[in-house]
Amino acid sequence: MNIRVLHLSASDLEGGAARAAFRLHTGLRENGIDSHMLVKSKKSDNAYVHQVRFNKIRNYFSYHLDYLLWLNRYPGRESVNFSISFWKSPVMDAIRSLKPDIVHLHWISDNFLSLETIGKLNRPVVWSLHDMNPFTGGCHYDNNCNRYRTLCGNCPVLHSERQNDLSTWIQKRKKKIYSAMPGLTMVGLSRWMQEAASSSSVLQGVRVVNLPNGIDTSQYKPVAKDMAKGLLSVPPDKKVILFGAQFSNAEKRKGFHHLLKAMSNFVRDDLVIV
Repeated sequence: MNIRVLHLSASDLEGGAARAAFRLHTGLRENGIDSHMLVKSKKSDNAYVHQVRFNKIRNYFSYHLDYLLWLNRYPGRESVNFSISFWKSPVMDAIRSLKPDIVHLHWISDNFLSLETIGKLNRPVVWSLHDMNPFTGGCHYDNNCNRYRTLCGNCPVLHSERQNDLSTWIQKRKKKIYSAMPGLTMVGLSRWMQEAASSSSVLQGVRVVNLPNGIDTSQYKPVAKDMAKGLLSVPPDKKVILFGAQFSNAEKRKGFHHLLKAMSNFVRDDLVIV
């Protein structure tokens, strides 16, 4: 009997995490696995990607209630992603209708799936860690505060001065829910992410493994350097500096501002920045 795998992602193509999930989904299907994908925002024409229809009014209010009930208590908070993952969504009905054997979670913020819904999946769950949010108190990257390893509170992202704050509550919810999920496996897509997840207080007792994102090796494969330069119209005598990131201007942690500053120091005729 063929195993049915259901990938849950906020989108199939919007953002790097979504694209990684979509590549895995299509790769599994090419290898004979009955893979399906459930998303909030569908951009591909893949027949096995299913879009969950969210009530627009309810979606609007759930988004703004996050601010009215919680985030507005922290007016000095950083303008970065901070996910509460509380509101019920229509995703569970769609999951039941597809009858998966395994559920593979990817980036599921943006009020796509609540923590409480995750705890009710009642089947083996694999969760690929595209950022740190699944094991923090709400932030998606901790900026080296390291509170996720012990107890969140005095959250630097929220600019909170309270030990028992919103991040504390979110962290405790995660720990309670995950501890009741014996079939949960967390996947660090890098060794660094695996080590961070393993050191978190939320994931103590949860299996955490390292499995890098897959790529289509028929499309992405090594070629000779001179051939690569020719394909990209880069002069063969130039040295290449490569920078790659999606939304690099919007997310300071990706370091594009450092690159701009550094560029003024290496204006040379023998260099090309790609």
